[in-house]
Amino acid sequence: MKDTSDPNYVRSARLVKQFEDEYGEDWEGTMIDYDNDYVSLPLYVGGALTHGNLRTVLQWIGKGKIKERVNAKCEDGGNAGLLFLAAGSHQHDLMSYLLLNGADINILDSAGISMLTKSCTSLFIDKVDYSGENRMLLSWGAELFLDGKHITSQEMKLSLCDALVKNGYIAIANLMSSELGGRRCEIVSAPNTRGDLVGKTCVVEEYINESDQYKVTMEFTNESLLIGSDNLKRRDRTPQDPGYYVE
Repeated sequence: MKDTSDPNYVRSARLVKQFEDEYGEDWEGTMIDYDNDYVSLPLYVGGALTHGNLRTVLQWIGKGKIKERVNAKCEDGGNAGLLFLAAGSHQHDLMSYLLLNGADINILDSAGISMLTKSCTSLFIDKVDYSGENRMLLSWGAELFLDGKHITSQEMKLSLCDALVKNGYIAIANLMSSELGGRRCEIVSAPNTRGDLVGKTCVVEEYINESDQYKVTMEFTNESLLIGSDNLKRRDRTPQDPGYYVE
């Protein structure tokens, strides 16, 4: 504040002084510990993201260690990370950028909820369609976390899928109900006529219960195939093996 006569000036100046005493005057770019090793995400950056001002977001990320900043959490926003905010704004390219630069796919908010859990429950609680985000998260190896605990119970997963079906999200429910649904996989064996597929990667689109096969889309060629469940193994996207890149 340049106007020293403003009623809020004294209070604001005192708060700035307290902050600088703790972190130093050259605090910009410094890790601020409040939740394990996570950097604090400024409110203005989160606000810029939700309003589509990605230039501001990218500039802030570029001012520090990128892996620390893509995992930053907003303490005043329920510890929501950039990945949460990008998904909520349907910013798929930014989500990819964050993941390619080391964002934790299973980062938790203050309630111990992961992004995959949030995006699934938001489909029928907030009536926000996160189906596109769900597919991306699954291919990067996202898991369901609630209250900080990994949801491995098949009963709980089926309950979630039932809720999705009741609210009309049948395709996502199908993905979530099967072991490899939505996952990026490697073909480890194939019929003799398609030996060229072994070692190639694909994304699972749908599980066919009657034949115990998955409908998959091959990476790079977009060829659609039916592959037996025993012929596939998970090969989650990682920054070292993403299958694509976004600049």
